Amino acid sequence: MAGVRNVRTKEQKINDLKAKLAKVKSDMRDETKKADDRRAIIIGKSLQDRASRDKDAEQLLDAIIDGLVRDQDRKMFDLDPLPKREPDAAPADPVAQPGPAAQPAARPSPSERAQALSDRLDRAVKAWEAGPETAELKDELVAVVVEFETTTGKLFSGMPNRNAFGLGQGPGQRL
Repeated sequence: MAGVRNVRTKEQKINDLKAKLAKVKSDMRDETKKADDRRAIIIGKSLQDRASRDKDAEQLLDAIIDGLVRDQDRKMFDLDPLPKREPDAAPADPVAQPGPAAQPAARPSPSERAQALSDRLDRAVKAWEAGPETAELKDELVAVVVEFETTTGKLFSGMPNRNAFGLGQGPGQRL
């Protein structure tokens, strides 16, 4: 009997070790994913900063943004979703030249984006001033101010007490 119990104990130890190994592998995958995500954020922010100073980097960034295909990605840049393909339509010929229908939706020009951002900022400030001052209005105002400052590289002069809104002293900085 002792031999059977000993075998079972060894099997349990093997199963415990397999579970520990699976956990370690899962943790390693999580750490790798976090590091990959962090690198993507750093590269993206670096490209945005460089694009504000370098015309070639700006063109590269515009090309990357224009090439986005997922609706939720396009929405982040105020782009319209790409037209949906008909379900029973034949697959596109990869060799054929794309026609006008295959082109992605036009990205607003920098001046159009600046105007849209300015309009959004004006609406947020007016809503805040009109009251009541809710957390949602504060969050929207801060988000628009940060986007405005990040885009323009300039402080928004209509924000008298930046600390009260959780904003730092530099453009787009949060506390």
